[in-house]
Amino acid sequence: MSLNDAAKTGKIAVWWDMKECPVPEGIDAHRVRPSIEGGFKELGYSGPVSITAYGDQKQTPEYLLRALSSTGVAVEVIRPQPTELISATNKWGKNYAATPEYATAKIHVWWDMFDCPIPDGYDARLVRPSLEGAFKELGYSGPVSITAFGDHTQTPKRHLQALSSTGIDVAHATLGVISSRIFDDLMEWRGRITTPATMMIISDGVEELIAKLQQRIKFNLFWAYSCRPWTMSVVLTSAEWLWDSLLAATKRHVLRNCSASVVESTGMFYCKLCYTKRTLLDKFIKHLSSKKHLSQEGCITDRRRRAKKHRLFWLKARVSFSKEQAVEECSLVEEL
Repeated sequence: MSLNDAAKTGKIAVWWDMKECPVPEGIDAHRVRPSIEGGFKELGYSGPVSITAYGDQKQTPEYLLRALSSTGVAVEVIRPQPTELISATNKWGKNYAATPEYATAKIHVWWDMFDCPIPDGYDARLVRPSLEGAFKELGYSGPVSITAFGDHTQTPKRHLQALSSTGIDVAHATLGVISSRIFDDLMEWRGRITTPATMMIISDGVEELIAKLQQRIKFNLFWAYSCRPWTMSVVLTSAEWLWDSLLAATKRHVLRNCSASVVESTGMFYCKLCYTKRTLLDKFIKHLSSKKHLSQEGCITDRRRRAKKHRLFWLKARVSFSKEQAVEECSLVEEL
């Protein structure tokens, strides 16, 4: 059974904030469950549905509570504060064991180091074994490739050396363009992959990166983030982790066989602004400080600044036009 097939027949849990989304006036509360289930079935989901309604139920009429309860909707009494709902989301993103289709398939990782940096005092050589260890716990044993995106003019050389020594590719991209560069790289990778594969995004912005893509292309997805999302994601994941917890889970003994001396780089170094690559760290660092690179980075910054200024101009123009149109319409009404 594929991941999509399992999802369509799997369990569906619904957390309902009745303060934000109350039962509308005139709507029979008996219809809440069948309405939700009907929406799922239209999309092809037929698994069992559990619904929990959260709210200050002292303010909810008794007949509504009875109607909801009679259809199997669980009612939870909480204070009308959003923090009370956090405990209900703690198990979002359950990690599923690998299916035969993906157990030995390739895994590619795109890592946004702006959102999920290397923690202070952490040995960067542990990043790869941390990820691979988490994958193996779920039954994934396929080859893993990792690309670390970030502003590497700000990344300590020792981290770049450590990452590369474990076969992690390093890709330079500034904050303003990192999402688009990761997405471009992801699309290029998908064009080359013809067999089942798993992709992992280490970033807080996974939805804007791949939500639309996942609707068109079938793939297995892992996700790691710096903090748990406030709302449940619209993307379908097979496993999710908190970044710091994922790294902390690695046993320190994995470095016993690591030499304390500098290890030769095995990962590549890419500049995603100039679209060049280097095999040696020193040449990569030299490129990032070169006139050619600094000129290209300046051009990208200027283009983004002009584009932002242009959007702001048209936004102000549209607001101004709307006000003038409203004044004109009011004048016409007065004349009538």
